[in-house]
Amino acid sequence: MGAPRPSGSRPCIPRAVLVKYKSKEKLTFMEKETSRTLYSLKPGNTAQIKEIQTDGKMAEKLAAMGIVRGQFITRKPGSSPVVVSVSGTEVALGRETAKKIIVTAKKNTFLLAGNPNVGKSLIFSRLTGIGIISSNFPGTTVGLNYGQTVFDGESYDIIDIPGLYRLEEEWVLEGKKHNLFKELEYDFIVCVADASHLERNLYFLLEIMQLKKPVILLLNKYDEAVRKGIQINVKELEKQLGIPVIPTVATTGEGLKELSYQAARIASHEAVLSSLNIPADPEEKWHIIGRIIQKVQTIKHKHASFLEHLQGWATTPVTGLPIALCVLILSFFLVRFVGENIIDLLDPLYENYYVPFLEHIFSAIKDNAFGMLLL
Repeated sequence: MGAPRPSGSRPCIPRAVLVKYKSKEKLTFMEKETSRTLYSLKPGNTAQIKEIQTDGKMAEKLAAMGIVRGQFITRKPGSSPVVVSVSGTEVALGRETAKKIIVTAKKNTFLLAGNPNVGKSLIFSRLTGIGIISSNFPGTTVGLNYGQTVFDGESYDIIDIPGLYRLEEEWVLEGKKHNLFKELEYDFIVCVADASHLERNLYFLLEIMQLKKPVILLLNKYDEAVRKGIQINVKELEKQLGIPVIPTVATTGEGLKELSYQAARIASHEAVLSSLNIPADPEEKWHIIGRIIQKVQTIKHKHASFLEHLQGWATTPVTGLPIALCVLILSFFLVRFVGENIIDLLDPLYENYYVPFLEHIFSAIKDNAFGMLLL
């Protein structure tokens, strides 16, 4: 369930990265571990000791406590001393000692999934700072996009997968079919849905929830839904689904700070899996979706504004071409006639006032050394 975001939590800090292929066969393209000191490891997190940068005596003392290379270690709450758990035994270390122990912690990775044309690529760009082509037609993401962002001081890998309608859809890579949800390694899923077409997006969400992974639902294009008179009770939708639901507007970044908080809750194991009983039968899924929509969504009749009508006419081929032709003709007449009239109006002012003024200024300073320097 979604919880209110505390005022002290940090917003996401976009950071772009370049990611290289590691294995095309297994689709494990991203580095899954990150090195840091034991002191910088967040309380509650477990990591593996990679290196101990101390002298011989201190290394022997640490080894006697079970702190050796390759050992897994869990940091407990508290900053001084640094309390850790090694093989079930709690050990207290000084700050400086903890800073000399290098550990590798598993990165948090999430999939960015959803139907085609819901704004996933724009959200990916907002989170990572990596420019991705965004358009108003489906199929923009035809491959896997990789990036990295920071939520609440922790690094997260993001995998933006192509838009899919069904969980069993396969993606073709170099002539081979792959089931992305089965072959990729990830910790949780951020499902992006079009808030203005919520009903048809919920089927894919229910299939994702059947994977028994933590899921966050982003109701993207929320502003568009409001303009269409669609009202969604977000709290009730969270209650029905049993997962965090966040209204977002990818074009402005609205809602992404809340995503930062919910992702941090999942990483710290505070979030729980949904208890919603999802049937395997597609017809029963649609019955569940129908009941949810009845409880969370209302549509109020709203008269479209002239600009909304004009937008619709301009994007329809039958009316769009004549409108484009009229705009071109109007632009020509504005430049040809209005522009000439403006020139005729300003030309006397330029000749009679502006030019004589400049000549007077230049004649006054031309014999002055400072004036010559300015010229």
